[in-house]
Amino acid sequence: MMRQAIYNIKNLSIGYFNKDKSPRTVRSSINGTLWGGELTCLLGPNGAGKSTLLRSLSGFQPTISGEIEILGKKLGDYTEKELSRYIGVVLTDKCEVRNLSVYELVSMGRSPYTGFWGKLSSNDKSIIEDALKMTGMLNFKHRFLQDLSDGERQKVMIAKALVQETPVIFLDEPTAFLDLPSKVEIMQLLHRLARETGKLIFLSTHDLDLALQIADRIWLMDKGNELMIGTPEDLSLKDHFSRFFKNDGICFDNKTGLFKVINKHYREVHVSGHGFEYTLIRKALSRNGIYAHPKVKSDLRIDILKEGDIQFVVFNKDEVIEKVTNIDDLLTVMRNYN
Repeated sequence: MMRQAIYNIKNLSIGYFNKDKSPRTVRSSINGTLWGGELTCLLGPNGAGKSTLLRSLSGFQPTISGEIEILGKKLGDYTEKELSRYIGVVLTDKCEVRNLSVYELVSMGRSPYTGFWGKLSSNDKSIIEDALKMTGMLNFKHRFLQDLSDGERQKVMIAKALVQETPVIFLDEPTAFLDLPSKVEIMQLLHRLARETGKLIFLSTHDLDLALQIADRIWLMDKGNELMIGTPEDLSLKDHFSRFFKNDGICFDNKTGLFKVINKHYREVHVSGHGFEYTLIRKALSRNGIYAHPKVKSDLRIDILKEGDIQFVVFNKDEVIEKVTNIDDLLTVMRNYN
């Protein structure tokens, strides 16, 4: 499917207006294009202006200056009714509505075409069924919302946005309250929907690693005025992630293209071996303040040895001092030789 430029943003300044109507700018000089058929993730630390940008792009909040065009027409030239047919929005808040079925809630997404109390036509019903199929919720259509898991409810909200038949769907932290498997499922669902429908799907998230693995494009905001746009890989090659997220406990790993936790090390130990066991030993020792590597020169040495139940052998100056069967026991040995 050929990409289509749906949003064009030029010299945009966003923020708020004080009681005296004077502007309080949060971000300025925002320029970029949002494409149909792509999942774009908005990343940045708290206070960078992500929510303000989402509200401004969706027409919920007036802009300070600049232009937002949707399919060549200025955002301000759309009526509210027209915008409801161009922009679908899924908010962060959990859907806590009770005694409403999945089908009934999703059907509300057709209100821009039927009116709030409008009767559903056969075409409306077909669109609702298709949205439920696309989100994997067709078999749940008669279930009440309170009987669903958080991940299932979020799929229902996405289906509701789909039946609006808008070229644009904005989501504000759609995975914020989900467990990890559900986070992955929702992100993969949104990526698939963008590809299959050609819609522009744009979301804010704090799930950095998931965004880097699943998103087609990243909008990266810092707390200043800098906005970086590109594929996760291009932004990684340009070292933007390490500059944007500066913290003593986290860093961007250029080998994996993901973030990793930095542990402070107080000791070093020589470890020889390879494979998954070697990786896990280094991980466990690092968490306990011990840097382990084959190039380290130390009296203590750990060898990976698979002989029966024996997994690891600890040496002190080439003399065997312990043979252990698991990493928990190995950590105990290392503490005893602190």
